[in-house]
Amino acid sequence: MRIDQLERVRRVCLALPEASERLSHGEPTFFVRGKVFVMFANNHHGDGRVAVWLPAPPGFQEGLIEAAPATFFRPPYVGVRGWVGVVLDAIDDAGLQLHIETAWELVAPKRLRLARRAAQAGAPVEPDAAAGAVRQLPSGPDTLVMQALLSGLTPANAFRALVEPALLVRWWPPEAALDAREGGAYCLRWPQQGWQLRGRFLVLAPPERLEFTWRWDHEPELPERIVRVVIAPQGPGSLLTLTHGSYDGSARDQADRQSHHDGWQHFLARLEGLVV
Repeated sequence: MRIDQLERVRRVCLALPEASERLSHGEPTFFVRGKVFVMFANNHHGDGRVAVWLPAPPGFQEGLIEAAPATFFRPPYVGVRGWVGVVLDAIDDAGLQLHIETAWELVAPKRLRLARRAAQAGAPVEPDAAAGAVRQLPSGPDTLVMQALLSGLTPANAFRALVEPALLVRWWPPEAALDAREGGAYCLRWPQQGWQLRGRFLVLAPPERLEFTWRWDHEPELPERIVRVVIAPQGPGSLLTLTHGSYDGSARDQADRQSHHDGWQHFLARLEGLVV
């Protein structure tokens, strides 16, 4: 049950601009510009709830709890700041999305909020609001979060560029073999260097979400990692947010994280220039 509920939360959170996910206090937690806007709580200290904790507008906490005490509650630690707990099996998808998006609006910087509203209205987004074609978002040493503004690719075409070999080889590996289904394997090859990257698809939810494992043949000493990609509409194009991890604090893992940063910075810029 936890996996289903976490996926519901993750799908909404990671569709929001500059949202990222990492573990905090042992649970998945969602950030925007380094600030928490949603905390996942699975049976916290045996309370029996699978829930999220999130900020609410001033004065809303008491009203929500009074109106629907089976759905809303005052969470520990952050309840004194007006945050509200939401029992996930007691709320539908539309209600959950409303509360998560409200929480994001309360935490996100003003410029980012305005950029999102402009994109929703179909208005052009100022370049500094979009923050460049490819950049790293704030994240801890255990994860790497990259974001790319793909102005020439709709979400559908951006997703295709990640799973169709004929498009993939135009911006990433020289050779690609993919079984593009959940549980299917992939192999990306760089023949001149003798490199092969392998993994399997964990989630394929076009055109919004893609998740796959990651491991190089020539680096067997490194652990398998996971890449999560979320694609959201951004004006006529799309905004791709990629989370790669996890990494421990060792010099080996941190060097691998830097290598992944450099690689994604280069290849996502090539994806931004792809014409489909």
